[in-house]
Amino acid sequence: MSDNIKILLKEARESFKQNEYLEVMKKCKKILKKDKNNYAALILLARSMQEVEEFKSQVSLVLHKAVEVQPNNPLAWQGLAAHYEKAPQDHDNWGKLALAYCKLLQLDR
Repeated sequence: MSDNIKILLKEARESFKQNEYLEVMKKCKKILKKDKNNYAALILLARSMQEVEEFKSQVSLVLHKAVEVQPNNPLAWQGLAAHYEKAPQDHDNWGKLALAYCKLLQLDR
């Protein structure tokens, strides 16, 4: 990982701590332009998007990309489970939630 990406990730984490979610999204997108498979940037981007109403609908897309990058890392699966738990009225989410739970149980072994 290049030094520039490391610096941007550090800045994005600091912005997240300060609740500057739009700034986090900008920095994560810069990272992803250079390294489209940067797992940390994908996770941080999804976490920030959850906090901004207009981007909440895109959270699952970003987390699914993270799952593709590192299928055995539980962070994205936990994020997907939390995302689907927040919308129980959407019946499609029940099946997706069950799959996320199953994967987390599988990873926990």
